[in-house]
Amino acid sequence: LQAIANVLAAAIERKRDEEELAKRMETLGEQARLLDLAHDAILVRDMDGTITFWNRSAEGTYGWSREEAVGKSCLSLLKKRFPEPLEEIGAELFHEGHWEGELVHTKRDGTQAVVASRWALERDEHGQPSAILEINSDITEHKQLELREHEARHQLHTALKALRESEARLKRLV
Repeated sequence: LQAIANVLAAAIERKRDEEELAKRMETLGEQARLLDLAHDAILVRDMDGTITFWNRSAEGTYGWSREEAVGKSCLSLLKKRFPEPLEEIGAELFHEGHWEGELVHTKRDGTQAVVASRWALERDEHGQPSAILEINSDITEHKQLELREHEARHQLHTALKALRESEARLKRLV
């Protein structure tokens, strides 16, 4: 009789676990759908750098579908260029739990995108790093405008300097 009670208790526990897992999966699905609404490219990678989540905006920003990106190395896929050594970025991420900076990524078509990137470190119940959430905003056009503005200011400065030199020469002649 005790054996039957143990089997029944185990079956009830397994059913409860299955129901809890189904609820968690439903919640994850809802969260993933919400992340697809974001205008920023959002991806999650495990601690080995393998992409585990890729939202719809990431598809639009970079050109790879979710199916093509998930399971790939983030560094290899996007050919990231960092503003400082990756080891320093990693140290800040592990110490502070987050990192922000500008990166250069390569899109599927080979063009480059400058992104404002924000990373957040997820830790498991034991405090060990388990995943990195990365949110990227494409600021390529903004950076190009900044560069054109800088060049225009430089040209204006050069023209003003030449004008002042011409005025000084004219004054000496008069």
